Amino acid sequence: MEKASIKKSYHHGDLKKALHAAALALISEKGSRGFTLAEICKRAGVSIAAPYRHYESKEALLASLAAEGYSILDAGLQRVLQEDLSHLEKLVEMGKAYVRFAVANPSMLHLMFGSSVNKDNYAELDRAAKNTYGTLVKQVYEFLGASLDGDAVSGAPGSFGGNLARADFLSMTLWSFIHGVSMLEIDRHLNHGAPQCEEVLDRLIRHGTIAIMTGIPQ
Repeated sequence: MEKASIKKSYHHGDLKKALHAAALALISEKGSRGFTLAEICKRAGVSIAAPYRHYESKEALLASLAAEGYSILDAGLQRVLQEDLSHLEKLVEMGKAYVRFAVANPSMLHLMFGSSVNKDNYAELDRAAKNTYGTLVKQVYEFLGASLDGDAVSGAPGSFGGNLARADFLSMTLWSFIHGVSMLEIDRHLNHGAPQCEEVLDRLIRHGTIAIMTGIPQ
């Protein structure tokens, strides 16, 4: 009787939050393919029919959860853009924000970048992923535009062409580096199995970002 009253107590937003939280917990325990929609319902304390108010399948629920992850990540990157920093320093801080998000949300990150959900089938997820990547591309483009009048590190004449294709290439390179650092830190490969010191991690991100943005040949 008590369980039935719990099921009825969910409001529109509460149900989605409960399903997302349950799915995330199960991903952490079993991986994104290791459980069913029924198990999500059981973990959330709702009826097996409850998810169908919002989602047509388990994949659709996971797509919504992944989209939420991208939105949270993008919000963190956007906060960096509001800071009074140089274009290069903003890229460094964006890298730190990305790694902090990844380390704090490893299960979410694996879902966002894993193969259990096809982004092409879910417009909300596809849009959220592209918006997040677009935030990085835009800032790289800002850096390239600024570097036309002088190098951002040494003050020497700028060496980059300020075009979108170049910005996209550098963004992909930078993203690959930051995502790689995130995964290595999550899996405890950076410091012989122990969590890496935040100061050392920040230095790694700084040096890598500066090297990518100022040292890659044309």
